[in-house]
Amino acid sequence: MRTIKRYILPLFTLVLITVGAAMPLAVSQMQDSRISSLREEFLLNTVNLTLQQDVGVSPVLRLIAGECNSILWEEETKLTEQDAIEAAKAVLTEMEAMDLLSVGDLALIRDAEGRAEPILLIGGDGSSALVWNCYSYSENVPYQMWIDDTTGKAVQFLVSSPTPRDTDAAHALAANWNIFFQGYYGIEIVSVKEESQGIDSGGILYQFVFGADLQDGLDVCELELKLFGGLAIFK
Repeated sequence: MRTIKRYILPLFTLVLITVGAAMPLAVSQMQDSRISSLREEFLLNTVNLTLQQDVGVSPVLRLIAGECNSILWEEETKLTEQDAIEAAKAVLTEMEAMDLLSVGDLALIRDAEGRAEPILLIGGDGSSALVWNCYSYSENVPYQMWIDDTTGKAVQFLVSSPTPRDTDAAHALAANWNIFFQGYYGIEIVSVKEESQGIDSGGILYQFVFGADLQDGLDVCELELKLFGGLAIFK
């Protein structure tokens, strides 16, 4: 019976070093949702491995929208490391074209050394997905993205994004993200709920929950987007 020790993503440490005192709150919320329930080890024969099946990106989005654990994967993958890095750059290019990235940051990310590592995501029901944790380090430009090994789609990300100057600007930016999600994933957003809140240290954490029809015949899936301190965090 094979076991694999837990795997904790390294990027968040880089983000905390890079973006200063305003960032830990936004980043820690994303981090906590991934690692709070990690166990010391997993028994792989209890996991329903459905890797390499071309069933689209919807199952992965559903898995990440809920609670799941992540561990390092050292076996066969469909994509290579370079494939995953190029897929991440491709989606960043699409984001930039829609003014979703901070101006000039894509060039810095392209110039930096890219890294990618495969990790296995495991849901509480035994469902699973193989993704690549892609990241690079550029001065003042945090970036991390999970690329689905089967479809090559970005299914979770943390990227630099314009900081909304007020609520109207935040709504306009969220509307652009809405358009991006529908086109990129081929889904329909049927509702948008705002759950923004003020931060004790100042500023507003803009949080939007998109009710998505993933075109898979199942219930609406809630996809979460947070905008704070020059970051966009999607899961």
